[in-house]
Amino acid sequence: MLAGRPQDIFERILGEGETAIDEFIDTRQSEEFFLDFKRPTDDGSGSKLHSGDRENSPKAISGFGNSEGGVIVWGVYCSPAVDYGDVARAKHPILNIQRF
Repeated sequence: MLAGRPQDIFERILGEGETAIDEFIDTRQSEEFFLDFKRPTDDGSGSKLHSGDRENSPKAISGFGNSEGGVIVWGVYCSPAVDYGDVARAKHPILNIQRF
């Protein structure tokens, strides 16, 4: 069960949907202790989950395991900013989200 900041992030995304994601991008939301942005290795176009994504998923999840939890947002490109670490830059749509 999520609590505190991770719960707030999750509920915001659940309630606002894509609008919340758009705002993360517009405000250059940085990745943080409770928030991680990922984009699929092959855009979700493969017939199965790409090996890179199979490796990244458990790492991202385990990174939250020793804390209050966290939220992974798939389909967002991020890159380094000078003073803020990695920040959300753009949507990176997943081609076949159901299969992904």
